[in-house]
Amino acid sequence: MFKRPSAAGLTLAAPILFVLSAAPTARAAHPLGHFQVTNDAHRVVECTLLVGGHTWAYLKVHMGKTYGGDFTQGRLLQLACIRGTDDIFGPLKPGVDYRFVDAPNNRIKVVAAGAPSL
Repeated sequence: MFKRPSAAGLTLAAPILFVLSAAPTARAAHPLGHFQVTNDAHRVVECTLLVGGHTWAYLKVHMGKTYGGDFTQGRLLQLACIRGTDDIFGPLKPGVDYRFVDAPNNRIKVVAAGAPSL
């Protein structure tokens, strides 16, 4: 048998519906940007992706493969790579494609996709 909702139930549901309807507007205030890094080095590259100074993901990018994701514009993106020329690469920008390239002494380097490798 179907029961009609009480007036108290409808009163509590109204703020929830308001918050849910405002959610797309809140997301539009913080646009997303696509971050992407491709492995053009001659080795598997292992890095930790840091977002806002905190570990986001552990990456193991094989030769010729790409890692990508969408991040809020303005977030601090960095890569801490094993055998990297720098301790931490960054700040990196969403919307710019990056690539891993070979560096001297069997190391790797992160460069913007349009930049020369060495």
